[in-house]
Amino acid sequence: MKTNIAIIICLALMFSVAGCGAESDKAAESAAVAESGETADGAFEAEGGEAAENAAVAETGKAAEDAGAAQSEAEDQERSPFVLWEFEGYVDECDGYFWQDDFISSDYDGDGEIDRLKREWDGEEQIAIYTVEFGNGDLLTVPKGWETGFPHVQGGDLDGDGQKEILFTLSYDTSTDPLSFGDMWLFDKDASGSYREVELPLAGGENGAKCFTIDYEKPEGLVIRYSIKEAGLSRSEEVDDDYINYWWTDESTSQLRSVYWAEIREGESPAIRCFVEPLPRSGQSLGFDLSYRNGKYEIGYVEIDAPEGV
Repeated sequence: MKTNIAIIICLALMFSVAGCGAESDKAAESAAVAESGETADGAFEAEGGEAAENAAVAETGKAAEDAGAAQSEAEDQERSPFVLWEFEGYVDECDGYFWQDDFISSDYDGDGEIDRLKREWDGEEQIAIYTVEFGNGDLLTVPKGWETGFPHVQGGDLDGDGQKEILFTLSYDTSTDPLSFGDMWLFDKDASGSYREVELPLAGGENGAKCFTIDYEKPEGLVIRYSIKEAGLSRSEEVDDDYINYWWTDESTSQLRSVYWAEIREGESPAIRCFVEPLPRSGQSLGFDLSYRNGKYEIGYVEIDAPEGV
């Protein structure tokens, strides 16, 4: 009987010890799972925080970019070409002028010095006079032009003498017929160091206008034939009924048609690229080069063409 009791006590102790071991293993497993979960949660939290931070940085950058674009657009909307008309002084200081930036830190003659454009205005005569003040002290005063013209200054070596000629133009972008008007002067530096106007093979118009003399024939149906005196060229253009009805008159037998835009194109064959609208208000323009050959400027091939971005 004592022996059986002893066996029972031993078995009870064994089961008790086994139970404690199982409970201990279960607790350890639970702790491991908890620790693993905590580690994973920490990893997810860290990864989530980094993603959120990157998203915030990206959003901030986009917001800044959008704000910058909006500010630039607002500044452009606040600017106007008309601010220049009654302005006197340096054009790069004409705040609010739409093309003010074109005149900041300019070097027209290529000597590395900053050149500036000064404007004088005569409201009674409705004219403006411009003077290019070069950084080296040279001055170039341009003959008068209408106050509503917008100035453009370009430099380029057109005759191959190593010195840049200066092309000064006035465009009339806000006119009701901007392709019908323009002023153009080309200046070269002579042996004395002074700038003089260069003679061009074009007819002279009002103020500084350089023109084609165009003679028109009466329309045959919807076709208008015309000849360009300075280029020795005849052409025909087809128009529509509206043009004949609203714009053509029998008095339109001969007109001076101004170069409305000109630009220097440098390279192997430098030239002044000029643009003229032969038929008023037609929207069709001709392009041609003025190139320096044999001591003078000559008219090159005339073709249908229009300036880019103008």
